[in-house]
Amino acid sequence: MPPYQQGLFFPGLYTANQVLWFQTYIATGTITLTQGTWFAATSRTPFAVTKVFTVSKNGASLATFTFAAGATTATISAISTTTLIASDTITVTAPSVGDSTGGGVAVTFFGARA
Repeated sequence: MPPYQQGLFFPGLYTANQVLWFQTYIATGTITLTQGTWFAATSRTPFAVTKVFTVSKNGASLATFTFAAGATTATISAISTTTLIASDTITVTAPSVGDSTGGGVAVTFFGARA
């Protein structure tokens, strides 16, 4: 299967529960994101306290990524392998409490096109 990669960058600080990214897929065919290998997240500046971001598919939680206090690389918790088809929507949502230091979050999704 041909590779699929989508990179995102959210400059600056975020507000509580801010939707940082929202995309509806319009491509034909499917994109498979495999558990344990399908995304990575980093930040330009470390977070003051632990923060958990949520990745959702069509409004249902799909995975989280957590920045520990002082960290710039997130720990990923992917719930399962998933497939994206045309009209599926993926969102990345910030934690319910903002952070005064952590910002410049980058996320990259990796998958395979069918």
